[in-house]
Amino acid sequence: MPFLLGHPQLLFLEALHEVPAIVIRNIAKINIIFRLFIGSELKNIKETISKINYFPTNGQQAPEYWKKINKIRKYTVLNTQNPIKLLIAPLNWGLGHTTRCIPLIRYLLQKNCQIWIAGNEEQLRLIKEEFPFLNFIQLTGYQIAYPTNRKLFAWKIFTQLPGLLKSISRENHWLANQQKKFHWDLVISDNRFGLYHTDLFTVFITHQLAIRSDINRLTDNLLRRFNYHFIRQFRQCWIPDNEGAQSLAGALSHPALLPANKKFIGPLSRFSFMHSEKTCGLLVSISGPEPQRSIFEQIVLVQVRQLKEKVIIVRGKPGIDSLPFISDNVTIYNHLAGNEMQKQIAGASIVLARSGYSTVMDLVVMKKKAILVPTPGQTEQEYLGDYLSANKSFYVVNQEQLNLYNDIKSAEAFPFSHSAFNFRQFESVIDHALAEIGETKKIQL
Repeated sequence: MPFLLGHPQLLFLEALHEVPAIVIRNIAKINIIFRLFIGSELKNIKETISKINYFPTNGQQAPEYWKKINKIRKYTVLNTQNPIKLLIAPLNWGLGHTTRCIPLIRYLLQKNCQIWIAGNEEQLRLIKEEFPFLNFIQLTGYQIAYPTNRKLFAWKIFTQLPGLLKSISRENHWLANQQKKFHWDLVISDNRFGLYHTDLFTVFITHQLAIRSDINRLTDNLLRRFNYHFIRQFRQCWIPDNEGAQSLAGALSHPALLPANKKFIGPLSRFSFMHSEKTCGLLVSISGPEPQRSIFEQIVLVQVRQLKEKVIIVRGKPGIDSLPFISDNVTIYNHLAGNEMQKQIAGASIVLARSGYSTVMDLVVMKKKAILVPTPGQTEQEYLGDYLSANKSFYVVNQEQLNLYNDIKSAEAFPFSHSAFNFRQFESVIDHALAEIGETKKIQL
C-alpha cells in the first residue's frame, strides 16, 4: 500500500457511514480522506482506487499526488469494461448552479462513472479544486447583461430572449459535435436549455419551473411555455426540492402544471452539517452576477466598519489576487475552497448572503441563522426571500434597507425555524437512471 502515494502512514478506520476508510495524513500539509465502498475486504489496489470517494482539503497543494491518483484511476475506472460516460454542464449565472452539482459528481464517482465537466473558466476552476482529475471542456455561457436599476431587471432579461435562443441553438450544435467525439451515455444539464440530444439520456436540472417576470400574468405564462418547451426535450427534469408541501422553493418548483418528465430529487448541497465553536460574529458571502455583486459588496464594505465583532467576508471572486483592507477585525477573502468555506460558515454566529437557491440549500443543510438580501430585481430571489421569511426560515431584508448594525440585532431575536430535509434523496434517482442506461448498453453490446 505505501507505494501508492509514496507515504508510509496509512491508517484504516471504520469512520464514514460505517464503511472502510483510508486516511492519508500529512501529505504536503493536507488531509485526504478516501471512502471505499467495496464490501468486506480490500482485494487489490486497482479495485480500491476504482471505488474512491475522496474529500481533499486542498488538492492544489499536492498536485503530484493527485497526478498519481489520476494515473491509477485512468488505469482502473476509465478502462473499466464499458463504463457509463457522462457530461455535467451547469449554467454560468453565478456559481450556485456549479456548486450544487458537486454532490452529484461525488456520488457518480462512487458509481465508477467517467465524468466530463463543461463550463467557463471560472466554473472549471471551482470544480478543479474539488475534482482535479476529471475531464474538463470549455463551454461558453449565456451572455446576459444585467441592469443596475432593479425596475428594469425583468424587462432587460425579456428583451434578450432572441439572443438567448441563438445561444441555445449554438449549444445544441456544440453537444451534437462533441457527442461524435466522446460518445457519452448521459448528459446532466443544470439550466442549460440546449444540451438535449435524441440519442442520449439527457437530464435538465432546475428548481424554477414557474418563472416570475414581475410584469404581468400573461408574460409569466409565456415564460413558462418557453421554459417547458425546452424541458420537454430532455428525458428527465430533476427538481432539487421536496415533492410535498415541505418545500424550500415554494411555488417556483410547485406550479399548478408540472412537466410530465419531472423527478423531485430533494435539495442539493456540497456541504453537510458540522458542529463548530464560534470563530466569528458575522460571515458575509457575496455572490451573483455583475453589476449587483459589486453593488452589494460596496454596501457591505461600508457598513462593516460600524461592527466591533470579528467579520469574515468572502467576495466570490476566484482567480483575483488583490484584496481591500477595512480594519483589523475584518478578514477578507476573494474565494475559499469548498471545505474551508464550510468551516467558516459553521464557525459564524450569523451569515449574510444573497437569497439564491443554492445558497439557501447550503444554509439549510448546515442549520445556520442567516440574513438574506435578495438581488434587486431578480424576481426568483425576491420571491424566495418573501417565502422563506414568511416561513420563519431566514431573516430577510431588501438591499436598499440593509443596515447591518441594526439587522444583526434583529436577526439575533428572529425565531429561525429550519425543517429537516433529506439531502441524499437524489441518490435513488441517479441509481434508477444509471440502471436504465446500463440495460441499454447491454443491449447495444
